[in-house]
Amino acid sequence: MHAPGKRTTGIFVILMLIIFSTAAMGQSMLVTWDENQERDLNGYNLYYGTSSGNYYEPINVGKTTSHTINNLTEGLTYFIAVTAYDSSGNESAFSQEVSIDIAPIDTEAPFITSITVNDERNLDLTYSEEMDRSSVENLSNYQINPEITINSIILDPNQRTVHIITNQHIPGSYTLTVNNVFDKALTPNEIQPNSQISYEIHDTSPPTLTNVSVTNEHSLDVNFSERISASSAENINNYTIDGDVEVVNAQIDINGSTVHLETTEHSEGIHTIVVNNIYDVAEPPNKIIDNASAEYEIIDTTAPEIVQVEINNEQSIHVVYSEPVNQNSAELLSNYTINNGIEIIAARLNEDLKTVNLTTSQHVEGTYLLTVNNIKDLAGVPNTIAQNTTFEYLYVDTTPPTIELLTILGETNIDVTFSEPVDETSAENISNYQITPAIEVVSAELDENTRTVHLSTTPHLEGEYSISIGNIKDRAAAPNVIAPNSSIVYEYIDQISPTILEVQAITENQVIVHFSETMDRVSAESPSNYAINQGIQINQATLDATSRFVTLATSSHQESQYTITINNVKDQASQPNLIADGSSFAYEYWDTTPPTITEIAMTAENELMLVFSEPIESESAELTANYILSPGINLIQAVLDPDLVTVTLTTSSHEEGSYSLTVSNIRDRATTSNPIAEGTILNYEYIDTTPPEIINAIALSDSQVKLLFSEEILESSAETITNYHISGDIVISDAILDATGESVIISTSVHSEGAYRITVNNIKDNANSPNSIVNNSYLDYQYVDTTPPFVLFAEAVEPNLVIVRFNESVQENNAEEPANYQINGGVNIYQALLEANGHTVQLSTSVHTEGEYQLVASNIKDRANSPNTIAPNISIPYQYIDRIPPFITAINAPSENRVDITFSEELDRTSAENVLNYNLSDGITINSALLDENNITVHLETSNHVPGYYSATINNVKDNSSQNNEILPGTQHPYEYIDLTPPTVENVEALDENHVIVTFSETVSELSAENVDNYQSTGGVSVTSAELDVDNKTVRLTTTLHVPGSYTLRVANILDRAVNPNIMTEAISISYNYIDRTPPHITEVLAINENSVEVTFSEDIERLSAENISNYSISGGVVVNSASLNGINRTVFLQTSAHSPGPYT
Repeated sequence: MHAPGKRTTGIFVILMLIIFSTAAMGQSMLVTWDENQERDLNGYNLYYGTSSGNYYEPINVGKTTSHTINNLTEGLTYFIAVTAYDSSGNESAFSQEVSIDIAPIDTEAPFITSITVNDERNLDLTYSEEMDRSSVENLSNYQINPEITINSIILDPNQRTVHIITNQHIPGSYTLTVNNVFDKALTPNEIQPNSQISYEIHDTSPPTLTNVSVTNEHSLDVNFSERISASSAENINNYTIDGDVEVVNAQIDINGSTVHLETTEHSEGIHTIVVNNIYDVAEPPNKIIDNASAEYEIIDTTAPEIVQVEINNEQSIHVVYSEPVNQNSAELLSNYTINNGIEIIAARLNEDLKTVNLTTSQHVEGTYLLTVNNIKDLAGVPNTIAQNTTFEYLYVDTTPPTIELLTILGETNIDVTFSEPVDETSAENISNYQITPAIEVVSAELDENTRTVHLSTTPHLEGEYSISIGNIKDRAAAPNVIAPNSSIVYEYIDQISPTILEVQAITENQVIVHFSETMDRVSAESPSNYAINQGIQINQATLDATSRFVTLATSSHQESQYTITINNVKDQASQPNLIADGSSFAYEYWDTTPPTITEIAMTAENELMLVFSEPIESESAELTANYILSPGINLIQAVLDPDLVTVTLTTSSHEEGSYSLTVSNIRDRATTSNPIAEGTILNYEYIDTTPPEIINAIALSDSQVKLLFSEEILESSAETITNYHISGDIVISDAILDATGESVIISTSVHSEGAYRITVNNIKDNANSPNSIVNNSYLDYQYVDTTPPFVLFAEAVEPNLVIVRFNESVQENNAEEPANYQINGGVNIYQALLEANGHTVQLSTSVHTEGEYQLVASNIKDRANSPNTIAPNISIPYQYIDRIPPFITAINAPSENRVDITFSEELDRTSAENVLNYNLSDGITINSALLDENNITVHLETSNHVPGYYSATINNVKDNSSQNNEILPGTQHPYEYIDLTPPTVENVEALDENHVIVTFSETVSELSAENVDNYQSTGGVSVTSAELDVDNKTVRLTTTLHVPGSYTLRVANILDRAVNPNIMTEAISISYNYIDRTPPHITEVLAINENSVEVTFSEDIERLSAENISNYSISGGVVVNSASLNGINRTVFLQTSAHSPGPYT
């Protein structure tokens, strides 16, 4: 080792050390120092070692001011010093010693430590160590799967993290693959090929309702901006449609963003759907904004189709269409043909307007083809079914045979004829036939016609029989069996005259005659055919249901014996047999039977009818005390009918329910009267069984009909519009039951003048078991228009559009004449357009300002048969108020820190310039908002954008109207920032005499920024190197020496870092000043003799401070006595006390 020795020449050097490594020489160190200024300088010795002040043998490097030391050992600290020597061999003292650590060679490849998702377009990727800028900012070194385009990559100042800007991600899992990036080692290390890291993108944006497409009047497709949750999408309660349209089913499409809605039928026109509670499939899910809505239009352009052909029976089929059809076309027989010789006899359209019942000639089992033409639907512009539409159907016999006819051939032979051919085996099985009373079937033989069976039986007696038939099968492919216990009644006629079996007087004025057989009703009920002795008069004769008993209503019998004589009464034989002339029968009348109640019935809610078994006393019958009603019913009156057997009780009102009647003390009219059994109790029930009826139908107006019913009716049935049908294609839209409960106001489509029929079904009363109106009850009514039209309202919906709504349809020619309308306030009317509904006129006008207006309509006529003209000079007031909220029409980003938002109308300045009302995506901050003088454009000053797509969200911005309409909450609008601005120079500053800092307006490309040819300075200063700072906006220029003064730097050909880089369009010249702010330093100290020292500075110095002896101190106790600045202003001569030989500081 070499230690410092005696030095006679002084040197003061500044060392700079650079460490590098090479494959051949391992770790190396470049040492440089400042050049000495002595005239006799001959060279330098370089000393270094591994401990301070102890060095290896010096290296004589000659007059050079730099030297490379090779083969240094990693992990050691080296100490370095330099001396100078002159031509006489004198060597200076050591320079200031410097040291440096020799770090180990970096051979470890970098790797990815983490990835951070900032948003859907910004990622931060962090490496394990500092990285090489050029490789980590090369887009081709990165790939994202599933495929996402990478737009730019910027290395962070920490040199370990890169900021990656991509196209929009959708939520999901992604993998980033990295290749060909290097660390900053002296020998750069490359990352492991195909290094990968996975990450997740989570959706935080709520779904939006993008549009609604119409499939047909029963089906919509609702489209959302993204995939949505099936459970929320298929909840029909999340959808509301105007016009009483109901959603009956919701099914999400396989694409996940479309919902197919099935609805009740739409009417043609504009509809609005409102959507709530729809969530996307993000985790956690995002909910759609409340009451998201969209408009759509229903125009029926779909022709009707056959959806089904139903077989009713062999002579009737039902054709079912996909939608309601026009009755005239549906019931025109020539519009239908069926092959295989089937003739169409009749066609009738059902009330559902979709089903046509065709009556045809007889089908046999097999396949048929129905061809249909010219069927039209009920659209505003009717659609016609496709020409020669066909539908194949199969007729399968599913109708069991029935008994069609029974023919009596004789007392032991009858023929049974069936409705269709029958199976021989079942037809000839005698066990399948039973005849009552007491007739046996001996044999059965099927006729050649296969429909008639010849039955042989035991002999019939004269009378009525019933044959019951079972198990008979037809000849269908799948045989049908006759209905169990199918039967038919027949009569076998005899030749025997009827006789009297019995006569009984059951009351004093009723006699029952029992005949031996069934009797002819006409002769049996003729009072003149009967005679009773003792002056009894026969008033009426009634044959009972058996036709064997005749009840005679007579004058009153006295208790006694009587004889009845009967003539001219016939039996029911096919050749009637007369009773023997003068047939008589003795009977007696003795009244010993107490009266009983044979019938009790409610005839009204406050009227009860009692029928007694015989005539009763009036006094006891009409005594109210003899009757007790419960529960809670008061008896008001009892009246005996002239028939003396019927008592009508008038009571307080009954409610539906069960009741009891107790009857006492009622006596008959016998000689010795018989009282009714004491405490006779009868139970009865009051049930309302009377169906309601239509009493009257009145056309209140062209779109309202009033129906009056016979009683209060059930509200739910009264207000169900499908329970009503009006002829003439009148559409019913609403039905309201009024407060009386008996009248229904029906809202309809517009009537034309003429006669109409309203048909009513399914209307029920308010009974406990509601009674339904008779099916297809109808009433005719007429509508005659005698009312002149009038304006319901006028509304300014836009500044230059006024909607005028009349109460009824008006004539087009005068409704569309602008001269028929006048508006005050200088508003001109340019055009009048009558809408398809016939009621509404759109007036195109000059622009309204907010305020009150009057509209006068003249000469407008309705469409009555005798047109009615609007009343003259009627003013309709209306007001124009701007209620339209502002909306965004455009967003532009003219520069990286400015966004211009253009609105649809003039804005309120306070809300427009409130920065809190704006939010920009991707972390862009808003510094200020300024409303342009056009009052519709807002200029936002923002933080810097990078090129790419952004979204602006605006809230609370209001227009300048009296209503201050506020923009829809959460209004969003996308925009794109494309960097089209070339970089400019913002500042040039001289750091020192050899360094200039250039600051650009934006990040610039490294290649152009570090090209020294792109910079030129005046004053003879040359640029020797250029280095781009980590901020990518600042360039450090190393130059030749500046002297204090003014300079101009010319900069050209600099590119920015846009996707399509922008180059300076022309050279930029910037002035700057160099002011010397570098403090002087000592370059040499020379002891001339023991009392004089010469100090040389790096630059000219100020005399006053240079000659102030208090500014100097010398070690070893040497005192400075004076200081004198020489003429070159850089050297100071010090007079000192005596030095002793040796080193000093």
